[in-house]
Amino acid sequence: MKKQAVIYFHWSIQDFDDADYYEMCNMMAARDEKDRPVDPGKMWKQYQEKG
Repeated sequence: MKKQAVIYFHWSIQDFDDADYYEMCNMMAARDEKDRPVDPGKMWKQYQEKG
């Protein structure tokens, strides 16, 4: 994970060492908005508006 952070986030080694480990793990595990579960009520409302 350290190598990925340095390469993709353009962090220095010191930046990585100073980062909060648990916050970084949550960030890395987060899903894209399109991949997140959808609220069924919201989905039904959108369906009704289109139909």
